[in-house]
Amino acid sequence: MSEITDLLKDISARLARLERERKNPPRTAWRPREVAKQLGIPYDAALDLIHSGQLGHIRAGRHYVVPDTELQAFLGRAATTPAK
Repeated sequence: MSEITDLLKDISARLARLERERKNPPRTAWRPREVAKQLGIPYDAALDLIHSGQLGHIRAGRHYVVPDTELQAFLGRAATTPAK
């Protein structure tokens, strides 16, 4: 009986997680200030990464938007690049 109870709890938890994800879909893009916060760097450093081309972005009028795919690619490159 305990095994069935455990399975039901697991199913319930998974359904709750799926419902939360449906209501709050994953982010697909970030503002430079949000990127800076995620990377733990100053805002100006995030802008420098954008301006230097190290961090891919989209220009929306006067604003920059960093697609999540670009942020993940940057993190992947940073993780595999040895520190100097």
